[in-house]
Amino acid sequence: FYDEFIEKLSQSYSILVFESFATYYAAHPDQPCKAENYTDFMCEVVLAEMEKRGTTVSVITGHSIGSELGILLAGQIRKRHHPDVKVVALGTSLAKMPDLAKYLNNHHNILRQMEETMPSLEFDGELKVVLENRPSPSLLLNGDRDTQFLKESKAAMEKNLDAWKEKYPQATKLILDTDHFGILQSEFIDDIIALF
Repeated sequence: FYDEFIEKLSQSYSILVFESFATYYAAHPDQPCKAENYTDFMCEVVLAEMEKRGTTVSVITGHSIGSELGILLAGQIRKRHHPDVKVVALGTSLAKMPDLAKYLNNHHNILRQMEETMPSLEFDGELKVVLENRPSPSLLLNGDRDTQFLKESKAAMEKNLDAWKEKYPQATKLILDTDHFGILQSEFIDDIIALF
């Protein structure tokens, strides 16, 4: 999904990639699945890597809930005397998106828990956000529910853009003519990397 993006980004940056939180919590079912617990864990790893490498973090990025976790992580790192870290958030949402559980029977429990425990995103550093303007076809089913899902998704995307404008008017916003899973397509990667 993000191999080409990582490959191009690594030409200019050293990169530390975290495994998916879903993979982590599936392997550690005894751990409470909460957004702040995960970012606490990530923060300790990042700070240890910074000390080990004798370097600092320039940019934190992620896709979807990963970008929301990235915003939380960047806030924690900034509080630890690293005020210059910035965020490039890909396909993230400040507005509530449609509940896919109404449309999909196999909605992942870990994803739901992470969404439910996500605190308000507060970040006072440099923030850039990449948003999609189309619903994801891969989430569409057949029949009347598709129409309702598309209607809810379109309204939620408009509400999300308004929420970003209101909460972070200073943030750079790049709106791509794609869906949630198309943000990292080859045709958009150079424009996204230019935000770094």
